[in-house]
Amino acid sequence: MFLRCLVVCLLAASVPCDAIGFMFTGAGGRGDLMEITSVEATVDIHDRLSVTRVDQVFRNPHNAILEGVYEFVLPRGAVITDLVLWVGDRRVQGTIVEKEQGRQVYEDIVSRQIDPALVEQVAEDRFRLSVFPFEALGSRRVELEYMQLLDAREGLQKYVFPLAAETQQPVSVGLLTLR
Repeated sequence: MFLRCLVVCLLAASVPCDAIGFMFTGAGGRGDLMEITSVEATVDIHDRLSVTRVDQVFRNPHNAILEGVYEFVLPRGAVITDLVLWVGDRRVQGTIVEKEQGRQVYEDIVSRQIDPALVEQVAEDRFRLSVFPFEALGSRRVELEYMQLLDAREGLQKYVFPLAAETQQPVSVGLLTLR
């Protein structure tokens, strides 16, 4: 238990809080950055298996209804195991499907003005989360869970929570909590 807390605290202290993934507006290209109101990451480690649950709230600072696209990196070999989109006070559970089917369902739901979210793997360790709609000046909450088998060498395990953003614009995080 102490080792888990120590590793997480060291990571939080050594990485600037404004260096997490980023949410931008628009489906076609990278638009303006949205605000990340809060990020709460909870990690459970049992033997060599880690389960990381990330609960995030994003805010649309614009006076228009927009789609939000969140790009983030997971550790190499990590597998997404859960996605939850909050619609008001209601928790809506995601379903894991093939990439092409997921994109088709997402586009269909967007065209009917219903609230979908879609996570796609765009490279080996890079993912994209699309959420629609973001009401003008409104917020959306998304929970994401992933699992990974940790490297173990000489009796030590290495866990990394990636916080590196790849954008030229500054990324602001209101509250970052790691457990």
